[in-house]
Amino acid sequence: MRLFKPSKVTITLLQVLIIPLLVYSFTSNSYHLNDSAYGVTSSLQKEDHLDFSGDGSGGNQSDGASRDGQCPNVGNIWLTALIPVSGNGKTTEARPTLWFYIPYTSSQIALAEFVINDNRIPLIVPETPGYTSLRIPQEFSLEVDTEYKWFLEIHCDLRNRKKIPAYVNGKIQRIESTNVLSTQLEEPGIAQELVYAEYGLWFDAINYVSALRSQNPSDQALLLRWQNLLAVKGVHLDSMPQEPFVGTLLE
Repeated sequence: MRLFKPSKVTITLLQVLIIPLLVYSFTSNSYHLNDSAYGVTSSLQKEDHLDFSGDGSGGNQSDGASRDGQCPNVGNIWLTALIPVSGNGKTTEARPTLWFYIPYTSSQIALAEFVINDNRIPLIVPETPGYTSLRIPQEFSLEVDTEYKWFLEIHCDLRNRKKIPAYVNGKIQRIESTNVLSTQLEEPGIAQELVYAEYGLWFDAINYVSALRSQNPSDQALLLRWQNLLAVKGVHLDSMPQEPFVGTLLE
């Protein structure tokens, strides 16, 4: 009996058909949550390869100006944007949400503004320090494949213009989503923030898990997922304080 010997064309065709399925299977099955608590060991095994350090430079993740600026030193905790150290990130959303840690009370702040491509938007600051969010307004919706510069500025003393305000800044770019990404996100029990992160979509990843945390502040499993995402390479925000989510900067 003669054995079937596949030709080079057959082997190549099998590789084209099978390898993408194996890659998809590995990716889509890597980020499912167990019924038990989201453990440190299993979490790190899934996240230790994520890397946001190669997204350029030019941003300011944490405020350095406040050390000699208008705003007070609040126990060495600074105004911080929950973004990569580079300041750069991507999203699939036309109106993405950015997250910040503001260490000041509203009584300490004279003026807060969000600036996107030179458009200034006055903000309403929550009364107490903590984590807060800002969704890009409708009139400044992001176009695909366009990079936008943004700033968050906090003025604590408008009478002293010689000292600069507390600020953080970065760049954000919207890209098209894909059918593969959408399919993976629809899988039951998936840790969506890790799927977004795998595709380099920082703003989608941090918004997904931060929104869950803000709705479930006592959920320790969500806290751990949020902390692990902030600790990935290129972000390094694993020492952020465990303060509450206190509201939004824009209604």
